[in-house]
Amino acid sequence: MRGDMLLFWDSDVIMEPKAIWELVKTMKKENAEIVSAHMFGIFVNSVDELETKIKETAATLKRKGSIYQSPRVGMGHTLISKKVFDFIRFDPDLTILEDFDFSVRARQHGFKLIINEGIQTFDINIIRKDYSDIHINAPLKNALRGIRKKAYAQVMAHSFKITFKDMIVFFLENKRYTFYLGYIPAAIFSLYGILSTNVYFSIVFPTYFLLFTFWQILRRRVNQGVKAIVRSILVGIPTSVWLLYYFIKCILLRE
Repeated sequence: MRGDMLLFWDSDVIMEPKAIWELVKTMKKENAEIVSAHMFGIFVNSVDELETKIKETAATLKRKGSIYQSPRVGMGHTLISKKVFDFIRFDPDLTILEDFDFSVRARQHGFKLIINEGIQTFDINIIRKDYSDIHINAPLKNALRGIRKKAYAQVMAHSFKITFKDMIVFFLENKRYTFYLGYIPAAIFSLYGILSTNVYFSIVFPTYFLLFTFWQILRRRVNQGVKAIVRSILVGIPTSVWLLYYFIKCILLRE
């Protein structure tokens, strides 16, 4: 790297013509080390619709000039000062959420993260289905790598000061983690039912598991559904437990 700044720009992100200049100007004006824009998602059936969709979306947007500090930024359209890389690098253990982790460690080093809402940026997505199999098809070892770090990054990047309300909001917005945590009491109920010969309690976990299995297979078909089920246990449960642990730890430390 020879320049003073490095721009991350994803291949599926379209920014307005003056976006780079606005990012640079914002970095200098705000004396910040990391600057990003507010991004809008656009969904199209084919690339032929792209230009029309962008014009339609841009026309409906009220351009906001708000510039504010953020606890995290994504890396799809972000400008970073060279001085940041003198202290931190992206963690190779994080096959996902590496931008959250990078943001958290940048803040811990005293760097300022800024978002400029006045820069129009569009994330382009092709409509094929309302969910993604990227994480399902990725090697399991990648999903298992850095689980604790990924959980920590998600919690610390959620807000500047973690509160009980933040925890509730997070688990409501990320319902899959709430579901994965549900495996634990379901298993406890079933174990109690087996030990006490209570049929109703003993079938709690099998019912919970089978309903999820049926839904995943119905949604993704057999092969992908089975993969999703396996990952919900091997990856989902430990990730959810670590998330809960770090939220509670942050809340208690504040008190």
